[in-house]
Amino acid sequence: LLSLLLLPLLLFLWAAPFRVPQSVRGVLGSCVVISCKYDFPHTTNKITGYTGIWYKDTDQVIYHPQTSNIIENYRSRTELLGNLEQKNCSLKINSLQQSDQGSFYFRIEIGGHDKYTHSNHKLLPIITFVFLAAGEPALSITVKEELEEGQTVSASCSASHFYPACPPTITWTHSGQSQLQLHDAQWKSTLTFQPTPEDHNKALGCTVTYKDKQMKKASSSLKVKCKYVLNGVLSFVFEGQDVQLTCSSDANPPASTYTWTNATGAQLYQKNPYTLSNVSRHTGTIYCSAKNTVGQRKSSPVQLNVLCK
Repeated sequence: LLSLLLLPLLLFLWAAPFRVPQSVRGVLGSCVVISCKYDFPHTTNKITGYTGIWYKDTDQVIYHPQTSNIIENYRSRTELLGNLEQKNCSLKINSLQQSDQGSFYFRIEIGGHDKYTHSNHKLLPIITFVFLAAGEPALSITVKEELEEGQTVSASCSASHFYPACPPTITWTHSGQSQLQLHDAQWKSTLTFQPTPEDHNKALGCTVTYKDKQMKKASSSLKVKCKYVLNGVLSFVFEGQDVQLTCSSDANPPASTYTWTNATGAQLYQKNPYTLSNVSRHTGTIYCSAKNTVGQRKSSPVQLNVLCK
């Protein structure tokens, strides 16, 4: 977590207000954007140029239009997003590190309007201080408490403290269609999928990465209401014997009714198990149907192989 605290604004010579947020947040390894705007008195002089400089700990230059003036640790990690001519001094810091913690300030020099220097840590004339702290992202996953087999559902995984300029990658452990969007200052991935009976009590997980670096994981257990899973059994019996057939189901909620039918759909029995008496070579294929509050479905066929005595 990166928090940015605005310290008291120091003004010298100019009444030049800064507009910056009281705090900003970011993620180690990601980036942070310090929103910054400034103003200065109107002048009739011809302005010849703008030079914006960001410092760390009063004397370390972390951004300067001349790269050679920037300390080595920040040379490839900072960029000025704002247009100084439009009074925008916003700064982006990439690949945040623990060592980035500390105080920062901004300075503007306007050619032809006035010239200001930085000496003996006395800053003239437009300066703002910020404090940067580092930490981990916040990740949360949301999915309905109960799902139904075959019904299209959506789950969301939200990552906080990533900036619009630094979108993360969010991946899922379940197949489906996913979409990444920025919503209420959070990057949110929405997964659309159809749960199966095999998903019941399994974990649905998401992982957030930034530039191929894994940041954090989150998961939630799925509760799936399924019609059932029925198993057909291939049986060998002797003609004239009695045989007991059992219909197994792992439906959620559990099946309340079992019905046995033949190949033509005629009902043979209603209950489970089913005892078939005096089987013959003409008994044929048998099906079991199980029903719960979600629905019902027919099993795969139970084929009796009847052997002659």
